[in-house]
Amino acid sequence: LQDILGLTGTVPDKDEDVRARVHALLRNPDIKHKWVGVLDDLPWPESLADLHWLLAPSGGEFPWGSGKTIVTSRCRQWMDHNVFGNGFELGNFEVEEAHTFLKDRVEHWRQDAEDGGVAAVARRLAYFPLALTSATGCANEYSLCPSSYLKELDRNQSRLLESWHSRTKHTGEYPYEMFEVVHHTWQRLSEGKDAMAVMGMLRQLAFVDPSNIPIEMFEDLRQHLPILKSHCLVFVPKSAGPQVVSIHALTQEVIREHLMGNAKAQVLQTVTASLARQMDTFDRNKSETYMTCTCRAYAPHVQVLLAHVDHADTVHEVAALAHHTGWFLYKVTSAFIEARRLWERALAIWLQLGGGKDSHILAECYDNIGLSFFEVGAYPEALEQFTRGLEMRIRVFGCETSAVA
Repeated sequence: LQDILGLTGTVPDKDEDVRARVHALLRNPDIKHKWVGVLDDLPWPESLADLHWLLAPSGGEFPWGSGKTIVTSRCRQWMDHNVFGNGFELGNFEVEEAHTFLKDRVEHWRQDAEDGGVAAVARRLAYFPLALTSATGCANEYSLCPSSYLKELDRNQSRLLESWHSRTKHTGEYPYEMFEVVHHTWQRLSEGKDAMAVMGMLRQLAFVDPSNIPIEMFEDLRQHLPILKSHCLVFVPKSAGPQVVSIHALTQEVIREHLMGNAKAQVLQTVTASLARQMDTFDRNKSETYMTCTCRAYAPHVQVLLAHVDHADTVHEVAALAHHTGWFLYKVTSAFIEARRLWERALAIWLQLGGGKDSHILAECYDNIGLSFFEVGAYPEALEQFTRGLEMRIRVFGCETSAVA
């Protein structure tokens, strides 16, 4: 934004200062009423309660009136949210719109020699845009005519329907057609070159933030990127900065829920190790790493990974990653609430792994949580956590040691 406006100035480090700078720039008369912001795939409003600066009834700190903001979500509650003006429910493609979309994406479908082949594909996929996009990827990659593509979908339909009907249903879930086309693409990939590596990469991508995934996060991502792009599984935006990729959140859900097999524990271990390598570029005891570390691009992915780690998946490495990332958020970005959440998660995992037994690392977690409360002025809560940490240190080390001084 500074470059667009021809302004100079160093970019602040702390998240709250960056946010204030962005808000001020969006109010600049030179771009006021000329920008559009997008909040994509928002979860339930209740889950974003901490974003008071953005979603407060009064409009919070965000300069809503200076531009236009588009909000997308699978949750209908946003249609009636008091921050936003007009909301409407967006359905799937219209019939002719779907036909045009398929023919534009698949060149050899433009001259449809079959009677209504393209129309049949569109109808089979319920005109759902993301399902149609996935279908075009396979049609192009394997030179499939519409009837051949439909026959391949039919091949495993009974088994897929059984799996679909036995699923755990949840609000805002993807339609069956999305499940069907992703499964078909997966089946095709399993028959191709480097099948195990490509499918392993997709499983790893299912456990990170769907947007702005650095190419360097995973060692083999650059190698397998062409095949993932050609199957319309990832998107590579044009950027002057470090190369990143995105994967749709619905694609991630299908992979996590139906295509993980028995590999979840190994996948989580790999993703944890990949993120830990990047977060280790930060050392809380070396201030020079505050500016040189690569952590800012990876912290959101740590938070998403932790959201998908359940009770059965907890291991020491996951807790250590949460603990270390919490220190980065606390020291570098001053994101005290987010840091506390990570420290609380690390504490819960270590309590589970240690059976509740006292340890110095648990005491440190209590101290860290106390620090995060202190920074936001929640002094009674801070005192409670500091007291827990001190009492545990005394139980672990005794009274006459420097650890409790």
